[in-house]
Amino acid sequence: GGAASLGIELIVASSLSRAIETAALAFPEAAAAGRDRFISLDCLCERSGWLLNAKRRPRDELVSRFPSVGFDLLTETDECWTEELEEEAACAQRGYEALLWVARRPESTIAVVAHGGIFHYLLSQHSKVSADAPTAARFGNAELRACTLCWKDEAAGTLRLEADESVQPSAMSAV
Repeated sequence: GGAASLGIELIVASSLSRAIETAALAFPEAAAAGRDRFISLDCLCERSGWLLNAKRRPRDELVSRFPSVGFDLLTETDECWTEELEEEAACAQRGYEALLWVARRPESTIAVVAHGGIFHYLLSQHSKVSADAPTAARFGNAELRACTLCWKDEAAGTLRLEADESVQPSAMSAV
């Protein structure tokens, strides 16, 4: 089981510590591959603002705490977080930006580790993202899903996600 049997080439995780820890636990083989194969993105963070658990640690602290993760794309401080709760549409847009980044990567099997809120807003509210019902359903805590991301219309920037029935949950690591 685990990442090796899934052929995971890249892990992309939210920059919140709990997502990084979940990624490392769920995909230990891939996580051990190093900073160029385990990358953290701010745009995958949970809905930002108001709640302190949605504010990430400073970049230098993350680098010290998780030396095998690439934090090169992060600013030193969390520039997304404010005391006001982020609008749902803004959260969905950040998720869309992350999906565009993933879709343009050369790897074909990528684990995206983030949070239920951002996935919910992205999959249910963004006009350029469509998903089948199993993929769009609300995520449970530490739930793993396999899906295929493809361009619906690359010129228009529209993406489609569909459940990948060939990967069974038993083949994925449990957290």
